[in-house]
Amino acid sequence: AMQEWAASPEKCRVPVIAVIHGYCKLTAMDLTCTADIRLTTKDAAFGLTEVNTAICSDLGSFQRIPKIVNNESWLRELIFTGREFNGAEALEIGYVS
Repeated sequence: AMQEWAASPEKCRVPVIAVIHGYCKLTAMDLTCTADIRLTTKDAAFGLTEVNTAICSDLGSFQRIPKIVNNESWLRELIFTGREFNGAEALEIGYVS
């Protein structure tokens, strides 16, 4: 059920725009990576922090994000370390526009 919910924006017949302000971690990352367009503030906080909370992500972000940013090394760093990044880095790497 959660996987279907997280993937629901991909099934929309109209473009989906995610506007990110504040925190975008864990499930929020799963949801925003399904959007067609992602916009953010420079000080927004992003993170694939599952490793910090000892949970296993299975909502698809680890499969979707490499297609968005085209940098598997950067993604692996985030997954393995739980390092957070801000909106400026998200823009630099290509996660948001």
